[in-house]
Amino acid sequence: MKHFLLLFLISLFNANNHIIKRVYFVIPLVCSLHAFGQNESFYKVFDFDSTSIAYKALQTPDGGYIVAGGIKKNNDDVYLLKLDSNGDTLWTKTFGDNSRDWAVDICITADDQYLVVGRKDHYIDISSNGEAYGKIWILKFDVNGEIIWSKAYGDDFNNYAKKVVKTKDGGYIVSGVKGNQKINYMGDAWVLKLDELGDTVWTKTLHFSNYLSEGNSIIESSENEYIITGSTSIGSLADAGIFCAKLTYGGDTLWTRVFEGYSGNDIVETADTCYIIVGRSSCQDVQMKINNSGDVIWTENFNSLEYCYHSNAICLNTNGNFVTVGNRIDINDDINYPDDFWIKFCFENGDTLKSNVLDFSFHDIAYSVNKTSDNRYIVAGKSNNHACILKLNEDISLSSQCQHYDTLNQYINILGPVNGEIIINFDCKLNFSDVEICLYNSSGSKIYENYVNNKTSSQKIINTSKFVSGLYILSITNKKNFFISKSVIIL
Repeated sequence: MKHFLLLFLISLFNANNHIIKRVYFVIPLVCSLHAFGQNESFYKVFDFDSTSIAYKALQTPDGGYIVAGGIKKNNDDVYLLKLDSNGDTLWTKTFGDNSRDWAVDICITADDQYLVVGRKDHYIDISSNGEAYGKIWILKFDVNGEIIWSKAYGDDFNNYAKKVVKTKDGGYIVSGVKGNQKINYMGDAWVLKLDELGDTVWTKTLHFSNYLSEGNSIIESSENEYIITGSTSIGSLADAGIFCAKLTYGGDTLWTRVFEGYSGNDIVETADTCYIIVGRSSCQDVQMKINNSGDVIWTENFNSLEYCYHSNAICLNTNGNFVTVGNRIDINDDINYPDDFWIKFCFENGDTLKSNVLDFSFHDIAYSVNKTSDNRYIVAGKSNNHACILKLNEDISLSSQCQHYDTLNQYINILGPVNGEIIINFDCKLNFSDVEICLYNSSGSKIYENYVNNKTSSQKIINTSKFVSGLYILSITNKKNFFISKSVIIL
């Protein structure tokens, strides 16, 4: 059905404004391009009737995807989504108790199963000066989402994981935070080396300040060493910096470096055994390349007077160039600070070849990006309060037919036809201008066209008494190509 709906969408918005196919279905808020040699891309929003977020999506050996994140169910729970190659849901699993539990990263194990890391039993004791508690939680799942084992790491303070990587010896390396006092927002960057069963081989703490230092990302290098990056001081701009450290296979520190910025969010190794770090300063995107000794080769920043730019993740492609994802924040709206997906394609020297802003909802943030087997990119994030997944084309584009507004039906309510009228109500939260409303007959001819400014009008009424009985297609489009389409029958 999905591909048939896509043919309708392509036909509906062709150059002549004619519908080639007759369609009797409401268009869902997802799409996929598969037919006629089109680039494959999709945008999926997962509405669980609860707030949710997707932190990581990976392609699985069967060609589908596994997604890890958190959902506000039972306070907060870990959730896993297994998707097919088109991004359609095969199964969903949630895990947790009455505390706040969530997952932030996932890797595919040596036996093609799943290892998830996050936090377990997080809570804040308001009666004791807001002290925070929680442990790193690591769970291994089989391919059907059933738990094989789960383990918690840390003491009685505030501990959580940020990244997990499968290592060449069959074990895992994990980075995160180890709380060092019973005071909220104080802790050190923490590295844990685990064997294949999740048992601890060694741990390492990295102390940079009296605030919160986070180990946001870690990799195993081609030389069997570990490179970690993160923030030296979350909560204090004066003490903040992007740190990077290299550890031996046994966990000894070879060197540490601190660079200007606020947070190093992700790191990759390049073909010349150097490293690219992406992150942010207070209000600008930061990316830098360092050599094997931690010395800076180049630094590139991206900023403007109207927006803040944050890069949260990086992915290398086969020719040495790279893609970063994150969010762009509108600082002119100093009440709501809306976000857009912020995606860049960069040359290996750091120069930006192309950037792409995707504005699906009021708050769009991308948290991870990974290559797929067809040289495209799978991105995990959130649109408003819902987890979402994007598959981008090789040029980081998302086909225009996929650009639906997140949970659009929450903001546009269509009633009728009843008593010779179709009534369209716009929620003021939509805040779109120049909205086009069209009605097409079953032959594909446009028989009605009108415009409404959502900033000044909240309702539009279409008089259908002059139209003959039959099937019609109602489309609502704005200048950003967000649209909703549905079939209506006029009697």
